Amino acid sequence: MDVDPKKITYADFRKKIEGKPANDYALEVLEEDSGKKIRHTKSMKELVNDPWGSGLFKYKACDFCDDVAGETADIALGDAWLPQYVKDTSGTNIVIIRNKTILDIFQKAENENRIKIQELTPQDVIASQAGNFRHRQDELGYRLFLNEKEGIWVPKKRVAPSQEHITKKRRLIQEYRIKMARTSHEAYFNAIKQENIKVFENEMIPLIKHYHRIYRGNLFIRIFRKIKRSLHRKGEKN
Repeated sequence: MDVDPKKITYADFRKKIEGKPANDYALEVLEEDSGKKIRHTKSMKELVNDPWGSGLFKYKACDFCDDVAGETADIALGDAWLPQYVKDTSGTNIVIIRNKTILDIFQKAENENRIKIQELTPQDVIASQAGNFRHRQDELGYRLFLNEKEGIWVPKKRVAPSQEHITKKRRLIQEYRIKMARTSHEAYFNAIKQENIKVFENEMIPLIKHYHRIYRGNLFIRIFRKIKRSLHRKGEKN
């Protein structure tokens, strides 16, 4: 954002953009320089670390986490990434409550018109965090397998290390997420030492672009699939 980190006194990583969907938010920082306060705002989509799934700066321990919804917590909150909610700029939360006292507090707030509550099915909750469940649970076994293959200790999880039941594309995605997480720490450390963000960008942007190509697939194939889906829908209507 062309701001000296030493001059940043405030940062909001989920700045709402009026009129935009909830998942299209911005980074806002406050720069204080020579007594002047300047706000800088930039859409997260314009930043190097988009999307979050690329795994930049991720802790190694996160590769072994399989808990999506705070399984032992009295209350867990997350983003409601569902079509019926995502268009609301202010955002909507999924709330999972496992404690009667907390439930009473929420119901009282609803009765006083301070919040709005809608009940969802477990399937809706899973759909709202589908990518999270896929990464943390469905493909955890492959990350365990890769670490064991390198001779790295892994904790005992609910799934065994395995390279089965995962497509070649998803294997590549997992391999690149691990590589980008590891490289990002080293590249940023070097950028800090040299006080030059370009050191980080030069190292990471090629990896991120390649990851995007793997994740999104071949452009021709994507267009072909889109046309095929469109023709299929037209056929159903006819």
